[in-house]
Amino acid sequence: MPERALLASTIAGGGRQFMAELNVREGSKFHGMQPRAGFFPDLKDMTVRVVIRDHESFFPSFDDSFVLEDRDTIVVAATRSIGRSL
Repeated sequence: MPERALLASTIAGGGRQFMAELNVREGSKFHGMQPRAGFFPDLKDMTVRVVIRDHESFFPSFDDSFVLEDRDTIVVAATRSIGRSL
């Protein structure tokens, strides 16, 4: 049986993914951001897993009329190289 690390690496496509929570604040680059075709293209190399707003969770694929607002929390997944720059 393969070691856990090898199995996890195989499932993840050979790279490590990290999760991060980003808080949207008025005036931040995230405030007012809108998805296109259900996803946020401005968040390059990151995958939005969920947006939390007022204790309600919104999951992909997002409606194009959805807009990130002040006090939203965005949970994203990114690879190790992207995670270093957050």
